[in-house]
Amino acid sequence: MRLTITRKHTGKMAGMTSLNTHVLNNPFCQRQVKANIICSQCYAKAIVHQYSDCDFKSWIDNGKLLSERLLKYSEIPNFRNKEVMRFHSFGELFNEIHLRNFIRIARNNSGIMFALWSKRADLIRDCKEPVPFNMILVYSTPRINGKARLPKGYHKVFTVFNAKYAMKNSIDINCSAKCIDCLLCYSRETTDTINEVLKSEAHFYGEGH
Repeated sequence: MRLTITRKHTGKMAGMTSLNTHVLNNPFCQRQVKANIICSQCYAKAIVHQYSDCDFKSWIDNGKLLSERLLKYSEIPNFRNKEVMRFHSFGELFNEIHLRNFIRIARNNSGIMFALWSKRADLIRDCKEPVPFNMILVYSTPRINGKARLPKGYHKVFTVFNAKYAMKNSIDINCSAKCIDCLLCYSRETTDTINEVLKSEAHFYGEGH
């Protein structure tokens, strides 16, 4: 079994490359999606249902390979000709082994800047394996319109707002362009606070504002 990389994206992720797992066989994701939090708006779950005829077995296999054991050095992929790459445009960390494998992938590809989005503050806090400089940890605020906080070990915090709340409270929405053209999340030198409007309401943002 080998890791499968997602090289074709649409929308804001167009032009990016990512390494993903499946949300539907991740126990953490399944618990979270039932709660009144951002996971109820899960973009990855919508994609899976929208393209139900597609084969997402590679994402399932990725999750198993990354979470069940530490990869052998011969199994760690070596990426070329990519300046940035995302861990999880779909999916979430299963456990600490999963996180440590991402860390080792980043360390093995020092010429690429990786960014990992995760709500698993417990795993980030307790992981003893050093995070290399070319890996940025982005905390995903669990609740829509939530208060942004930067847990221990993270470099940035990402929060999603509904359009009406953002306009009413003058929230600085700085996530709206294509990722490949923006790269705020892929540099430690930029802001540590990233704000986005719900994708389903993005067309409302700015109206009457």
